[in-house]
Amino acid sequence: MSVIRVGIVHHSDIVCRALTNVLESSRYHVAFAGGLERRLNLECVDVVLMGERAATEGVLAVKEVAACGCAVIVLSDAVSGVGVATALELGAKGFLCFADPLIEILGSAVERVFAGRAFLSASANEVYMDFLRTERGVSLDERTKEVLVLLSKGVKGTSIREQLGLNAEQLKYSRRKLRMWFGTDTTEGVIAQAVTGGMVL
Repeated sequence: MSVIRVGIVHHSDIVCRALTNVLESSRYHVAFAGGLERRLNLECVDVVLMGERAATEGVLAVKEVAACGCAVIVLSDAVSGVGVATALELGAKGFLCFADPLIEILGSAVERVFAGRAFLSASANEVYMDFLRTERGVSLDERTKEVLVLLSKGVKGTSIREQLGLNAEQLKYSRRKLRMWFGTDTTEGVIAQAVTGGMVL
């Protein structure tokens, strides 16, 4: 089992030390921890834990870190649907809130994003799903949820229609509804956000 190299970017030294203490083990190596005033070598890390302020206002934004091939987990004092949506749209793979039991979930979050999957803490997932429902203004009926599950499994349109007894127009409507719900133009975007939000595995 290889060691996961982690970088921590947060304005609070106390938070950096606490996260380092939680992660330092034979499974994880904290390559750097500190604020944005440090020069960061992103080539030496696999996962970056980044404070929300650094992620949205800082010189080193989520998009730039993700473009370097690092998986990003945003850490926030207070979670909001807009904050989670913005972080995910910028390329973050995870979002954790300090109100959640970080000691218990931090390792799982790092493992999951390192493996290329998304991870939202319980509070982040709750507000994100609520944001999608209220801001996107679309509710998903059971048939549309079934279409989503089949799409996430890689089932093609003809097979979906046969399995669910839909005609081409009904399937088209369900797909359009999913794109509106998740605020994306592609099936890949729908599936990615559904996985991120925990709606499908």
